[in-house]
Amino acid sequence: SLRPLQRTHNILLLGTDQRDLEYIGRTDTIMVLAVDQANHRAALVSFPRDVYLPIPGMGYNRINVAYPFGEEAKKGGGLPLLMSTIDKNFGIPIDSYVRIDFSGFQDVIDALGGVDVVVDCPLYDELIYRYFNTYTLEPGTYHMNGQQALYYARSRKTTSDFDRARRQQRVLLAIRKRVLDGGLVPRVPALWMALRDTVDTNMNPADIAELAKFGAGLDGKDLSGLVIRYPLVTDWVTPQGGMVQLPDLPAINNALDNIWNRAPLPQTNDEEKLCP
Repeated sequence: SLRPLQRTHNILLLGTDQRDLEYIGRTDTIMVLAVDQANHRAALVSFPRDVYLPIPGMGYNRINVAYPFGEEAKKGGGLPLLMSTIDKNFGIPIDSYVRIDFSGFQDVIDALGGVDVVVDCPLYDELIYRYFNTYTLEPGTYHMNGQQALYYARSRKTTSDFDRARRQQRVLLAIRKRVLDGGLVPRVPALWMALRDTVDTNMNPADIAELAKFGAGLDGKDLSGLVIRYPLVTDWVTPQGGMVQLPDLPAINNALDNIWNRAPLPQTNDEEKLCP
């Protein structure tokens, strides 16, 4: 019988560390948004970039090199290779994808007039001063422009990749809230068209409009979230000296199969906040 995430419409969300979508960068942010229209709910799963697993036809490596490997092997081969890596290891078939580079992400936030992000763990980082005029972002809600939100979502100076994945989920929640509070759902297709040069996707404006409408109808309690983190992964050093995370695939797959039994996303993030 089908597993829960084999019954959903799964959208791969990728953030690349490149300034230009033509150039092959590593995918530093890898998330899957699973949309369950029948049951009126959605889930967000974050894969840390250093998870070490079999990449079809390539042997073992970090998940974030599947995309550049596939692209180098054959132009246009990056997405299919990353999709099959996720499907083969985690049983999540991917239907659609959205790939955005970091300048595109900034443009999206600025086009929305900034977003209100809930900072739940203090974030200290000497570079943060440049963006926030303070060395430590204390917990609270901050109105962030594109540059600030991007820095908040990317900083890993003093924290882990898991914490970064959690912050990225927070920023996505803030974008969603801004679109809803601003009554911007009808404008999503127009915003989308304006930003299409910074976004690579196989979804058309009608798909995007439908997704925006579906998302607008969801409540916070209809959103589940999972960051793949300890104890689902263990630190390991490869024979070449690379720091990676070995996944406990049975445990991860069990967590994925139970995703609808998890507390809603804002809550799981609070429960697991494990501030560094």
